[in-house]
Amino acid sequence: MRRQRKIVKIIPDEVYRHDLLFVSGCSLKEANRELKKYKINPFAPEEEPKGVMWAISGKDSPRVEGVALFMWIKDRRDFYTLLHEVSHLCIKVFDLSNMDVNLHTTEAFSFYHEFWFKKLWRLMSKR
Repeated sequence: MRRQRKIVKIIPDEVYRHDLLFVSGCSLKEANRELKKYKINPFAPEEEPKGVMWAISGKDSPRVEGVALFMWIKDRRDFYTLLHEVSHLCIKVFDLSNMDVNLHTTEAFSFYHEFWFKKLWRLMSKR
């Protein structure tokens, strides 16, 4: 199997104003090297997962004002992990925006989820 091309991209969110640092196609160790470039403390789980969605605050990095978002997906072909992590992303952004995820916000949540999933899956699917 040939090696995947690594993706590292900062993606602005024009809706809720929380930029996303997105990394895919590499190990978590390599993704943490990308975090260090932005002076962000590395993510250190007990065991390596398939993906991570993490909110980064000023206490994690002197370069972050407020909250920045980080997502890493190990395998660029992993549709299911992306779907899972995008759900975490949307819930976190709604929380940061003081919006509950409930029956009254399901349409906004669904459109926002679709927005991120399409954007990231297109990026991950590029050769």
